[in-house]
Amino acid sequence: MKILAGHHGHDSNICYVEEGEIKYWNKLERLTRIKRDSGPPETALLFPEVRISIPLEKLDCTVLGTPYDTVRGVNEPRIFNWKNYFKDKEFIQFPNHHLSHAANAFYGSGFEESYALVIDRNGSLGFDEKGRPIGCQTETLYLCSYPNKFKVIYSNIAWVGITGKYGLISERCGIADLDNGKTMGLAAYGSNKKDISYKLINKNLIAKNFTMFDNIVENSRYRDDILLDMDNSYPNEDIANFIQRETNKNILDIIEEIDFEVCDKLCYTGGHAHNCLTNFNIKQKLGDKIDFYVDPIPDDSACSIGYAKYTWYDKTKSLDKFPMKDIYNCGG
Repeated sequence: MKILAGHHGHDSNICYVEEGEIKYWNKLERLTRIKRDSGPPETALLFPEVRISIPLEKLDCTVLGTPYDTVRGVNEPRIFNWKNYFKDKEFIQFPNHHLSHAANAFYGSGFEESYALVIDRNGSLGFDEKGRPIGCQTETLYLCSYPNKFKVIYSNIAWVGITGKYGLISERCGIADLDNGKTMGLAAYGSNKKDISYKLINKNLIAKNFTMFDNIVENSRYRDDILLDMDNSYPNEDIANFIQRETNKNILDIIEEIDFEVCDKLCYTGGHAHNCLTNFNIKQKLGDKIDFYVDPIPDDSACSIGYAKYTWYDKTKSLDKFPMKDIYNCGG
């Protein structure tokens, strides 16, 4: 079975899977030279080097996903354009953003069974019983097994989760959105200041049980309060040091609750899995008794891999494994 998947969002990307193996994967920015290009992923097919790698006429189905898979009015034109490009091919809209991260990590790990912890700024929207949005998936834990069983063990729904708060503090330090790796680096130059912890915690900026908001408007007000009301007397490096330590603690709290008696393997993915300081802390906590796999492409750049792999296993019910051997051997 031959499947082509596309991710339409920041870092748009495509992946072609044939009989379970990745034959081609690439980010749109590598082709257009536009940083974090969020254009239609089918744009990649305009480039000859992509067209010769993907047999479009032989595709069995195509899959499209976005970070906004449940947002009406956003997805419709993206879906229409993708479907129109491939016309007679079977089309599947991927149902959940965090599921794509988990699938990419689990199928790449080579584990027979594993937990998959996804932590990023936001995933699919969550709704109350009246259908009103109450937040996005920010942290999700799955128990994964072949061919395509992904049982949700834990899912946090909030407007601002662990990575969201890390991003807000990064903005306070003058670091642009999606450049949070610079905050991690800056943290090494800071020191532990208890007065910073007191001020931020009392403003409900950091809490183990994350604040949930009634609507997105309230979230935007909250963001402005954080950025405008913080005391500028604190050095950026001390603030970065604080948010790095608190983030490590919050993620280790989640790790602490995982029942490793059920399964002794853990995959870790989502945008925050780029944070090597947190990864080191997780590895130290797990020790040598738990197998720990960090997704080598944990951000949205590889969502199309998750879409394609999950769909292939869903359709074929195969138990064959095709672990990630080389992130550079994906045709990009």
